[in-house]
Amino acid sequence: MGGKFKVVILSDHKNLTYFQTAQKLNRRQARWSLFLSEFDLGLVHVPGKSITQADALSRQSNEQDDTDTDNEDIVMLPERLFIKGIDLGMKEAIVERLGLDDFHKSALEQLLCQSVLPIKSALSDWRIKDELLFFQDRVYVPNNSDL
Repeated sequence: MGGKFKVVILSDHKNLTYFQTAQKLNRRQARWSLFLSEFDLGLVHVPGKSITQADALSRQSNEQDDTDTDNEDIVMLPERLFIKGIDLGMKEAIVERLGLDDFHKSALEQLLCQSVLPIKSALSDWRIKDELLFFQDRVYVPNNSDL
């Protein structure tokens, strides 16, 4: 079996060399051993300090290059998305705008009347409570820039 060319693997993991001797393998190791047996592999242990290319790639550079301050003073979200205070009149504003919302009108009509069964099941997550329309226990807010 084996591949066309012999591949020599230089590894600083000494434990991998134990797989070249007879071992009692678990199922996962046996599957990997069977798969790897299809290739002509040679496993050689080399201490990590001796593999300078891999050692250089695995170590962080000591150069700081202002990495301590590269993320300072960055605002991820615009200020308009933050709540500046509690608006006690918000409920009334939502109720007032709901009267102008076409979706609210049709949903209210379907919820209040005994409509066809498929329509009722499609609206099963919707509720009306205290003049507000709720979807999955969250207040439906009409698409209005003032809200």
